[in-house]
Amino acid sequence: MGSGRTRALELVSLLYISAILFYSVSAQTCIKRDRDALLKFKAGLDDQRNQLQSWNSSGNCCKDFIGVNCNSKGEVTNLTFAGFVDEECDDDDCPFIGYKKRGKDLIGTTLTKLLALQTLDLQNVIVGGPFPLGLSALKSLSYLSLLFMQINGPLPAEVYSIISLRYLAFEVVSGGLTDGLCNLKNLEVFDSVDRNNQIGDSGGVLPSCIGDLQQLRVLSAEWNSISGPIPASISKLQKLQQLKLTGNSLTGQIPAGLGQLKALEILYLQGNKFTGSIPASLGSLAKLTDLRIGGTSYFNVSSGVFIDLQFTDIGGSIPATLGNLQNLQTLYIKGTKVTGPIPSSLGNAKMLMDLELDFNRLTGPLPSSLSKAKLSVLKVNDNQLSGTIPVSYGNLRNLTSFQAQRNRLTGPIPRELSNFRFSSEGLSSLDLSDNMITGPIPEDLPLALPLGDVNLSYNKLSGSLKPSSWYSVRVAFLNNNQLTSLGSADIPDDGQTGQNVQYFDVHSNLISGPVPNWPFQFYQALALDLSDNKFISLPTISSRLQISYINVSNNQISGSIPKGLTTVRSLNVLDLSRNRFSGSIPRGFGSPEFNSQNNLNILDLSYNALTGTIPDGIYDGTFFNVLNVRNNRLTGRIPERSDNNSFLNEVDFSNNMLTGSIPVSVLSSSFIVTFKAGNNRLTGSIPKLECIQFPTTLVLENNQLTGPVLPASLNFETCERLEVLDVSGNKLTGELPQALTKFPGLKVLDLSFNLLTGPVKDFLGKLSKLLILDLSSNKFTGAVPWKKLISGFTALQTAGASAIKFSPGLPLYTATFFYAELGSPGSFIRTDVPFFSSTTALNVSHNSISGPVDPSIGQLKGLHALDLSSNKFSGAIPDTIADITDLDFLDVSNNAFSGPIAPKLRKFPASSFQGNPNLCGAPLSKSC
Repeated sequence: MGSGRTRALELVSLLYISAILFYSVSAQTCIKRDRDALLKFKAGLDDQRNQLQSWNSSGNCCKDFIGVNCNSKGEVTNLTFAGFVDEECDDDDCPFIGYKKRGKDLIGTTLTKLLALQTLDLQNVIVGGPFPLGLSALKSLSYLSLLFMQINGPLPAEVYSIISLRYLAFEVVSGGLTDGLCNLKNLEVFDSVDRNNQIGDSGGVLPSCIGDLQQLRVLSAEWNSISGPIPASISKLQKLQQLKLTGNSLTGQIPAGLGQLKALEILYLQGNKFTGSIPASLGSLAKLTDLRIGGTSYFNVSSGVFIDLQFTDIGGSIPATLGNLQNLQTLYIKGTKVTGPIPSSLGNAKMLMDLELDFNRLTGPLPSSLSKAKLSVLKVNDNQLSGTIPVSYGNLRNLTSFQAQRNRLTGPIPRELSNFRFSSEGLSSLDLSDNMITGPIPEDLPLALPLGDVNLSYNKLSGSLKPSSWYSVRVAFLNNNQLTSLGSADIPDDGQTGQNVQYFDVHSNLISGPVPNWPFQFYQALALDLSDNKFISLPTISSRLQISYINVSNNQISGSIPKGLTTVRSLNVLDLSRNRFSGSIPRGFGSPEFNSQNNLNILDLSYNALTGTIPDGIYDGTFFNVLNVRNNRLTGRIPERSDNNSFLNEVDFSNNMLTGSIPVSVLSSSFIVTFKAGNNRLTGSIPKLECIQFPTTLVLENNQLTGPVLPASLNFETCERLEVLDVSGNKLTGELPQALTKFPGLKVLDLSFNLLTGPVKDFLGKLSKLLILDLSSNKFTGAVPWKKLISGFTALQTAGASAIKFSPGLPLYTATFFYAELGSPGSFIRTDVPFFSSTTALNVSHNSISGPVDPSIGQLKGLHALDLSSNKFSGAIPDTIADITDLDFLDVSNNAFSGPIAPKLRKFPASSFQGNPNLCGAPLSKSC
């Protein structure tokens, strides 16, 4: 982009710079008409930084006014100044010059009085109004630039009458272009661009007479929403050096006639709706240096993000004739339906430096001939390329970036890639991820990318790493391979040991044995991920370590948790889960000293063999988010949460031996989403909470809790937060509380294995989002208010597309989680996502419920599991149960059902119906 911009400036230098120099002679005193016009123009500006202070009534506008030049008659001929001082300043600080009254045409009412004006350049003076009128009065105007002035509305037809114009540049306006443009026979540069790179509303087409502009050297109409085909007459523009049509809606085929533009140096056609193939005639453009075709992405200034455009329908193959372009430096063909191989002839384009062929359908091998070019960037991501990486690529001495992710490459990484250093330290990258590359990583390959990025993940790489090679890269993603060793040597101690490494990731390999010292010598890394391997121990942790993310989960590490981890500074995530750690949790976690040095966000110690108590203050860091100690052997009480922490999001104490009551303080965080303390020995009652204190998921199963399901009175009308309430396996008593209706967002309600009594209440029908209801193994009696429940369970009335089969013994719901990186470097948050194994279930088994089952139960078409067993239900089993589309588990055994089993229900096994003495018919052996 930089070289193209330089050439564009060269093209207009004679029009712009020379004009100013020619008229910068000792001019007469400026004439009153022009001085008054300039002062009136200034009076309408908002110049907060007083950039135009030299414009005053006592000054000579020809000598004193900044940005003004005159001829020998004292007439203003050149007016040029920018709307801000520093182009690099932040938007909030830029000292823009703008109009005091947006929407007013200040230029047309003032500057059109400058009748001798030849150059008018007011870039970045914020107008916010229509395109100025009256410019046709400026008979000598040759240079007009109104770029980046927030002009709107249509382009006035009178502009096309200024036949002296040689340079015309403006921001996108509405209405598009007309054939009147072709009146500007002297035009050399036409530039219409939207600096926000948003497809605007200018519309229109390229005039069919565009070929009449024989003097045109630059035609740039990017992001103008121009539609229709490129006119055939464009082939007449024999002086055209730059054609930029990025980000429009142009259709049809790319004209073969473009190959006749013998002076063309830059051709941008990406981000349109072209069809057909790439013309072979483009290979005859001997002066072409930059060619870009296909889809594209653009940067939206207002939102600050890159947005990908839809891919194009350009097909066919890459013309071999492009290899004839001896001056070609940049070739982009991205986001197309182009198939076939990469032409080996591209190696003949020996000046080629940037070759990017991402997101196509290219097949075949990587051509070894490309090593003859001067490539600094080679990107062929997201194709179907196969074969091995050519050994000759070791000759690409200028290479900065080589990316070939998501292809079908095989074979080893050539060791020849280690024979040179990728250029541009700090910007280099090697990405061969998501292929089928085998063999070891060349020992010295990382040394070829000083401060660079290496991504070799998702391949079949094997063998060991050479530790002394990995301390100079910035990013190393080696995960999801078959590596077996990290090597045991230390990395060089040169005073900068490991200072450059930010990400080192070897998760999901086959690495065994002790973790060596050297990965923990990346003292200032953002992330270190050694998870999902077979490590058996950790090294001594240095007090120099300051790292944001440490993950050694899912290994075989035994022994106690290293106390050195409590001395790590800047720690944000520590995941030691799914190992064999024993002993107690170090008291240093949560200590005032630890909290002052760290911003610990996530601490996961789950699935180990830890004993002892949970340290006080463990989640008292200011921004502490997640504590997971699930599946250990911890004893004692759940620690209180201090007021220092307001952001506690998830705590999981499940499957330990904790005692005592549930501290309300832990649930007092307004950010709490998940609280799990099931399978412990907790006592007391379920705490009374305010709405804001209820998490999304509250799991207290299999403890020794007593009292009612919910307090008798709650101080709120409704609370949408709670979605999962599981208090099964306790000693809760009383009837179903009316207060359950205050949680209309409930999706899971599990009250099973308690001592609850009374009838099944019809107010449960108000829980319209319910997916899982389990009231089994209590002491409920009476009849079920089927019709009110079924009419209210609207979420269960729609059949789902889930193919998951219900299996007894599996949990009805569990949770998956992932780490998401936040905006600040090294800051992570763990997201816990509920996952319902059977999606839906209704279980009232093992009670004393009686009466018939209403046929309306067939309306619950989204139900996966229905368990009515071990009750006193009577009457016929409704054949409408067969209407439950998703049902894959049914148990009505051990009741008092009678009569024949409906034929439509015979797909279920006999065990589903046993224990009903008066029931008959298949699949039971008793005939009717």
